[in-house]
Amino acid sequence: MIKKDICLVSPPTRGNVKTVPIALIYLAGWLSKEGIDVDIIDIKINSYKGIDAKNESEIVDKIIRNLDSLKPHVVGLTAFTSEYNNVINLAKSIKDKINTKIVVGGVHASLQPEDFIYDNSPVDIAVIGEGERTLSEVVNNVKNNQALETIDGICFLKEGNAHYTNPRKLIENLGDLSLPLYSKLNMDYYLKVERHIIRYLYTSGVHILTSRGCPFNCTFCAAKNLWKDPACNRRVRFRDINQVVDEIQYLKDTFSIDSFYIADDTFAVNKNRAMQFCDEILSRNLKLIWAMETRVNLVSDELLKMIKKAGCIQVEFGVESGSQDALDRMKKEIKVEDTVRAFDMCKKHRLRTFANIMINTPGETEKDLNDTIKLKKRLKASHAGMNLTIPIIGTDIYEKYVSPKFSRDELGIFSDPHLYTKILDPRFRLAKHGIDLNKMYYRLNVCNYLNSFFEFTFNAKYIKSILNSRRKHQFAGSVLKNLYKQINSYARFIFGFLR
Repeated sequence: MIKKDICLVSPPTRGNVKTVPIALIYLAGWLSKEGIDVDIIDIKINSYKGIDAKNESEIVDKIIRNLDSLKPHVVGLTAFTSEYNNVINLAKSIKDKINTKIVVGGVHASLQPEDFIYDNSPVDIAVIGEGERTLSEVVNNVKNNQALETIDGICFLKEGNAHYTNPRKLIENLGDLSLPLYSKLNMDYYLKVERHIIRYLYTSGVHILTSRGCPFNCTFCAAKNLWKDPACNRRVRFRDINQVVDEIQYLKDTFSIDSFYIADDTFAVNKNRAMQFCDEILSRNLKLIWAMETRVNLVSDELLKMIKKAGCIQVEFGVESGSQDALDRMKKEIKVEDTVRAFDMCKKHRLRTFANIMINTPGETEKDLNDTIKLKKRLKASHAGMNLTIPIIGTDIYEKYVSPKFSRDELGIFSDPHLYTKILDPRFRLAKHGIDLNKMYYRLNVCNYLNSFFEFTFNAKYIKSILNSRRKHQFAGSVLKNLYKQINSYARFIFGFLR
């Protein structure tokens, strides 16, 4: 029997996630280009209430059946910290039934690989950092029964201890990457009309990447520790603009997408490149709507005018706080005035805005909190998301404020659905003031929840995209389904507020 070289598996926690698994399709594209026989197992269920224990068990069973049929030499898993327990349990289930090597990559494996590599762990190898080249070498070495020590960027068990090989250099030229292998996914599922591409607007599309990395040092973000390169200090690498737009063109021609979202850590960090991207979108007459996230100090009238012309209808910003002291403590490297100016410019160009705002910031005082509330009112964003700042693993604030650190057995707390809405552990409280942050979260978000119920925009490009959509017959059904979901969500929200 011919065995698959490798199967990349989406964790069961993502069984109802509507966002394309970007990491897996990039890996699949690279491996396929290298002549490695790769498949993706991405089991989906129809659930608006999250993945419960029963759903997870059903997904795991389907994964095992698929793996038993394909019999791969290697199984590749991925995990955020919030998925740690689920992925360990999945790996145990696979090991019990399938004779294969299990490799785990992704955010948590890159930041704390030793959490996967220990005596009697079901995981054989943890990939640290960028996975394309590393995973290709792992597959070839496993198939040929060769030693793992020669592979850079991994951690495995040796003589009872976690053994680290040399750090892996980042791919210098992202042009070497292949087109993500969308053909390995059920794109009919991912392209259903939903509200997750351009927040709160119904559309069909995907998230795309035009770069990797971020040059900034925000203390609440782990990005700078995920994209380390032992060879240089360069923390942002860019894909060729033509290659990016080729991908968008492919998605439109092959799957009839209506929209896309640029999921870069910081799009427009290079203004000239952002303008070039818009020029290429316009020159190909793609007529797609899109959204992006960037920093308030990176936008200008010229840039906003250009992105709007190229089809962008929404810009998301990391506002974080209305207190300059709080922003400085977080090393955000922006001024409150930059935020006001950015939102005013977006209003001038009639671009929708989304404000990401945080409370419970490090050392937050009552004045800091009040300044943040005042700024939110001043900005009048189309939508705002206000969440608790949580010191996640890999961030500066985790290293500085969390003591003792969370043990492997405690990592389940990061999967709690209330992680960003309640202080679940005293180690998560960063604010100095004594205000009840659980109640404050609910009070600040009541209007946000109500505002999202019947959200619509009379943006001409958006309305035209609906009328021209191949999936326009899905819009009414999606609105009703999401309304039902929102009513349930709002009821839970109100129940939490009253408690």
